[in-house]
Amino acid sequence: MWRLQLSWDKPVPPEVAHQWHNFISEMQHVKQIKLTRRVTHDDAKSYQLIGFCDGSSKAYGCCVYLRTVRANHFNTHLLIAKSKVAPLKPLTVNRLELCGAVLLGRVLKHMQNLLRDKIPLSKVIAFTDSNTVLAWLHTEPHKLKTFVSHRVAKIIDDVSVDSWQHVSTYDNPADHCSRGLSGSQLATCCTWWSGPNWLANDSSTWPVKCKWEAQDSVPELRSTAYVSQTDTSSAELDFIGGLLDRYSTLYRVQRVLAWCLRAVAAFKRSSKTKNFLSVSELEQSIVYMVRHEHKLHLTDEVKATKSVKKLSPFIDDAGLLRVGGRLKHANLPATVKHPVLLPKASRLSLLIIDHFHVNYLHCGPRTLQSIIQRRYWILGIRNLIRSRLSKCIAFFKVKPVVCQPLMGNLPSPRVQPTRCFQNVGIDFAGPFMVKESRRRNARTYKAYVCVFVCLAVKAIHLEAVTELSTSAFLAALDRFVSRRGLCTFIVTDCGTNFIGARRYLNELQQMISKNKDSLESSLAKRNIIWRLNPPTGSNFGGIFESGVK
Repeated sequence: MWRLQLSWDKPVPPEVAHQWHNFISEMQHVKQIKLTRRVTHDDAKSYQLIGFCDGSSKAYGCCVYLRTVRANHFNTHLLIAKSKVAPLKPLTVNRLELCGAVLLGRVLKHMQNLLRDKIPLSKVIAFTDSNTVLAWLHTEPHKLKTFVSHRVAKIIDDVSVDSWQHVSTYDNPADHCSRGLSGSQLATCCTWWSGPNWLANDSSTWPVKCKWEAQDSVPELRSTAYVSQTDTSSAELDFIGGLLDRYSTLYRVQRVLAWCLRAVAAFKRSSKTKNFLSVSELEQSIVYMVRHEHKLHLTDEVKATKSVKKLSPFIDDAGLLRVGGRLKHANLPATVKHPVLLPKASRLSLLIIDHFHVNYLHCGPRTLQSIIQRRYWILGIRNLIRSRLSKCIAFFKVKPVVCQPLMGNLPSPRVQPTRCFQNVGIDFAGPFMVKESRRRNARTYKAYVCVFVCLAVKAIHLEAVTELSTSAFLAALDRFVSRRGLCTFIVTDCGTNFIGARRYLNELQQMISKNKDSLESSLAKRNIIWRLNPPTGSNFGGIFESGVK
């Protein structure tokens, strides 16, 4: 019997007493549940693992049954069941049912490994009542979104796709995992303990779908960008490609193609034109060259390359492929908001890089990339610019060469064997916020750590300091000397507390040196040499700077 003893300072609220009464009555029903511990039979021909999974907005879970194939009939027993609460982040019911399928696949794989050497398993069958999950399992993972593709790949590794079948919701015992049962319902639920009634019949009579039928639309598919190109004759492509290969500058190709386009237009309308090329004619020649490169290189690359799809490409009114980007509402020219997309393996891309590099007086790679991307978005432009600049003789001549200074010798305290902490370097680390006590709203103040580093063996001694002052440092130095012994050489940077301490010790030494007694000779033997590094030479104190790090 359940014995519950409650102690209350006040009278028990009626709703709490009612909840406890319901809990005790449900536990009474749970005590009546009796399970058969042996699930195998001596006359069994083979065994089958039958799994069910389901998911809801509250939880998802699975249950696995052992089906015994005997001479005259079949027996089914519940082996294992698992359920998990739905995550706090809202997920769709389809995704939660997919999580239940992942859980079922993992449990089935575990049970196969556990029972493989003990009983003869002839078949493993997994059931789900979600057509969407079955559609995902019969879809290639790379076509699905990341969340779904990772879990589909995991399920396929654990359980074969051919083992999955569809079952109705009313015949799915895993529905109890996702929705829950009370104690009284659990004690009398035969579907939960033995599975659906049709498991006791031959598999040919089961009310399930063994063959998967393809659906018209599958959710959670990756988006695919389809790009169309303006049709261009092969003769025109060959002509423009020949011009790009023949001339070494963009301006020369642009002018030659503009003159050719003017000649074609003049033959059509048989009228005279002005002698010089206009800006619109030069821009029109660029449009023809860009179309040629799109037709030659970007037709298959847009469909296959993920980096191109992320740019949200689109076709403008002139038939050029441009980058979508995120500057649609910016107060900028249209060519700057949506630059023309060009491939890396394009002759036009090389001519554009060389053209802007010469016109902007052989500027550096970052400046050149910024200038080009105002009009053209070249894939892999950074590596392409470095490759082209390395072949520019003028840029190579004016590029400064950094002289590396020769490595200097280490100071004598670093290389001579001495007693530990006889020659030390000192630096401060912090500040660290420290509470004066553990009580609530205790006052906090800054604290520092004084780092003493032995110059010979790199040993480190730490002392806590309350402030960056000469007196606080001298107190830390006294504690260090008391613990490690008197040092003969100290090196620090030009901190104000270090300079003040050095001046104080020098004045103290001068005062003591005036007394002609035995103390003078004793302190003379213990004279401390203090050296300050240059104000801007942090590399001189690398050994204690690394200790601070």
